[in-house]
Amino acid sequence: MKGLVFTALYASMMTIGVAMTAQAQLTSSSASAPQIVMADADPLDTQATETGLATHFIDVKVEGNPISQLTIGFPDGLKVARGINVAARSQQSINSTVAINGNTATINFAQPVKPGTTLKVALRGVTGSRANDDIWFYPVSVRYVGETENIPIGTARIQTYDDD
Repeated sequence: MKGLVFTALYASMMTIGVAMTAQAQLTSSSASAPQIVMADADPLDTQATETGLATHFIDVKVEGNPISQLTIGFPDGLKVARGINVAARSQQSINSTVAINGNTATINFAQPVKPGTTLKVALRGVTGSRANDDIWFYPVSVRYVGETENIPIGTARIQTYDDD
């Protein structure tokens, strides 16, 4: 009888735990705010980043309101030697200017980027050291049209791998 009671209690706790986890996931991601949808490197080996041959990609989906600016912070010790390219994943032209100041890149858009657009940002010629265990963290912020403050939307995480 004790076994039956404990089994029922365990099943009830698991059901509540799964329901709470599902609820937390639903409330934590909002389709009404910009989101980082992808972060990757090409090539993926750490040596390419150490020698400046890597391109790091960050894709941001614009949702909710149009944005006028995108800001990306660079990890300490990382440099972008060959510039930053910005395009829409749908191949539409994105007219923008890029300014790099220290460890921050600011991308200003000539026309507001409309909701539903996915931006593909390519950081070309990334050079850095292995001080962060082959994982690179880029804080990303947006500025909505007509606003003066940046709104953080998350951190892009790029994992590279050792060829050894």
